[in-house]
Amino acid sequence: MKKNILLFACLFFSTILFAQGKMYLHKSDHMTLGASLSNIEEIYFSNKGDLINFRMGNTIVQYSMAEIDSISFTDNPDTVYINYNGSYVSVINPLAFEGVSVDVDGANVTVNATEDAQGVNYKLSGETSSGMFKIYSEKKFYLFFNNINITNPNGPAINSQSKKKATVTLVDGTTNILTDGASYSDEIVNDSGETEEQGAAFFSEGTIVFNGTGSLTINGKGSEQHALCSDDDIRIENGNISHYKQRYTCHNRIN
Repeated sequence: MKKNILLFACLFFSTILFAQGKMYLHKSDHMTLGASLSNIEEIYFSNKGDLINFRMGNTIVQYSMAEIDSISFTDNPDTVYINYNGSYVSVINPLAFEGVSVDVDGANVTVNATEDAQGVNYKLSGETSSGMFKIYSEKKFYLFFNNINITNPNGPAINSQSKKKATVTLVDGTTNILTDGASYSDEIVNDSGETEEQGAAFFSEGTIVFNGTGSLTINGKGSEQHALCSDDDIRIENGNISHYKQRYTCHNRIN
C-alpha cells in the first residue's frame, strides 16, 4: 500500500509539472515504455491495489504493480533505444503508445511501426551472439548503429521487412559488426500469408542509405545468402563498410 501511495503522489505532482512531457514506466523485464502525459486521461488502481490502469482515450492499459520498478518523467524524445546485453535486450521506447511496439524474445527484437510512426529513430548498441533486429514499418525510418555486434545463428542479423527507405547512420567513432548463420531457420510466413524473404546478414525489402563516419563489417556466412541485400536500391553516402562474402550484395542498384 505504501508503494501505491508514493507512486500516486509522484504521478499526481509530476503530471502537473510535466504536462507537455513524457511519462516512463520502467519495468522489471528491461523494457521502458513512454506515454505522453497529455494523452493520459485517468490513472487508477485496482481494488486490491495490485494493478495500475492508465486510460488514454478509449484504450485502457493495465500493469501489475510487481512488474513496475519505477516511474520517471522527461521531455518528448523521438528515439527508441535498443541495447543488446548478451542473452537479453534493454529497450527504451518513448513511442510505445504512439504507433511503435517493440517485442523482445531473449535477444531477438521485433519492431512494428504503424502509419502513425513517421521518421522514427532506432539507436542500436551492445552485443549478442544469439539475437537479431527485425522491423516492420509503414513509414521510412532511421537506424543508428552505435557499436553493435549482432550475430544471428539462424538468419539475418538485421532484417527489414519494410518497403520504406531505411537510413543507416554509422555513428562517429563506432565499430559495428553483423553476422548471420551458416544455415537459416525454416521459412517465415507473415500475417498476410506471404513467405518472407531473408536473403542476407543485412536484408531489406526497401532502399538502404548508409551515412556517418563509423565502420561496419558484415560477415555473410549463409550458404545461400548474401552479406548485404536489398530488394530496392543501396546507396552508400559515407562510412567505412567491409564484408566477408564472395557475394557481397544481391540484385538492384548500388550507388
